[in-house]
Amino acid sequence: MSNKIIHELKSILHPTEIDTDLLYLDPITLYYPNLKNLEKINELRYARFSFLKRKCWTELIERFAKLPTAENVTFQVVSANGTISVTTKKPLTTTEQENLAAIIQLLKPWRKGPYSIFDYNIEAEWQSNLKWQRLLTYCNLELTDKTIADIGCSNGYYMFRATELKPKCIIGFEPVEQNFFSFHLFQHYLRSPQIAFEFLGVEHITFFKNFFDLVLCMGVIYHRRNPLKMLRNIYDALVTNGQIILESLVIPGAEPLALFPENRYCQMPNVHFMPTAELLKNMLLRTGFKDVQIKHLQKLSTTEQRKTRLGTEQSLEDWLTTDQDQTIEGYPAPWQAIIVGRK
Repeated sequence: MSNKIIHELKSILHPTEIDTDLLYLDPITLYYPNLKNLEKINELRYARFSFLKRKCWTELIERFAKLPTAENVTFQVVSANGTISVTTKKPLTTTEQENLAAIIQLLKPWRKGPYSIFDYNIEAEWQSNLKWQRLLTYCNLELTDKTIADIGCSNGYYMFRATELKPKCIIGFEPVEQNFFSFHLFQHYLRSPQIAFEFLGVEHITFFKNFFDLVLCMGVIYHRRNPLKMLRNIYDALVTNGQIILESLVIPGAEPLALFPENRYCQMPNVHFMPTAELLKNMLLRTGFKDVQIKHLQKLSTTEQRKTRLGTEQSLEDWLTTDQDQTIEGYPAPWQAIIVGRK
């Protein structure tokens, strides 16, 4: 990666500490120096860094520069209840506490979690620890020395959790600026060389042909206008015998069918279709995946997705009827499915 791009990243996140060692922001040289599309990826990354310099992020960037240093800081990837935690032996000053609180507020809504930083508990809209536990229970995750992609990685919760299982590296694809900053609030202290946050979308996985041992695609497919194309791109990005773990909201039903909402589904405007688990299974088979299995299926709970102070003002409980069997638009209430397949 060019020195120009590294300098640009440093200046964005730490404008007053340009010379600080932040090479954890430079995963390309660590994980894919021989990738054929390396130059194109560099161009895309640099072009997208300009988004972070918009005026709406000015205050956040300035506050990032005032975060406590990593001295006397302990990063705990996971605590007993699945909370990703940063603690310090040296108490924060009042000014540091106020700065941290302001950063957390500027990064609202927090959709994935739970997190805790310097005793500031961040309760996200989604209790993502529950989903991660299901992956461990039903998918027999074996990540040691594996190269992994997390499509739509959000603020990186699942990537941080994956480091517990000792992968070679895990690369997140996420084009949302807010999530970039939320991730780096914690990566600033973890500085894990195993994790790379690519400020790119799922469509850019096409630059990683035959590269990944495992692709996690969770909560993404129903947002895609062309889901079969996305699945084919993921298939091409996997090595032979590589695995996809596809987790998605679904509607109940034993037939391979899909709902096409007229406008919104659970108040989400960007749901292009809502499949049954059987339809997702068939889509993986039609894409070329083998050994396709539905590993888990359950109704989405208002305990797992809920309103929180740092999350959203409305959540699942507001988008379902009183009996919670239908959405307020009159569609079947959402379930969750985990489907796996191999290339």
